[in-house]
Amino acid sequence: MEGPANIVGHGITLRSESDGYHVTSKIHRSNAGDATLELLRDGALPSVSLEAIPVRNIRTATGVVQRAKANLRGFAFCRQGAFAGAQVLAVREQFEDEVTIDASLMPIDMDPDLVARCRQAGIALPQRYEAHPDKTGTPAQAGTPEDGTRPKTENTPTSEDN
Repeated sequence: MEGPANIVGHGITLRSESDGYHVTSKIHRSNAGDATLELLRDGALPSVSLEAIPVRNIRTATGVVQRAKANLRGFAFCRQGAFAGAQVLAVREQFEDEVTIDASLMPIDMDPDLVARCRQAGIALPQRYEAHPDKTGTPAQAGTPEDGTRPKTENTPTSEDN
């Protein structure tokens, strides 16, 4: 049966691993989604079934038809899947404000020697490459613009202010 009332979530990622395909999905916050999450947590829906549209098939010499290519249309959590390995591996809570960033998009660590050479050459560096004040004190107690641990601002106290 199709229709939005039967949709409890959607797929986020599909990746090929050595033991088969892995799907990460998000369950929607709705009565049906909440009920599905409860059934998943309790182990009542341990399997996954896929719906795919065949694109290319191969018939073996013994007459077995193998799907060589198919377009994934949907998947469902169920009591018993068509394949023994098609199982729900984990149910993980993800909070609304949680952000996941792909590791390949993270900045690389800057070489300290390169930072020093850039400073010597007079190249302005982003503030993230400046030393941070001591975490145990306030900025006024932990560092000064004169010793290079904080940038000079209009509100920065100087030694003459003390």
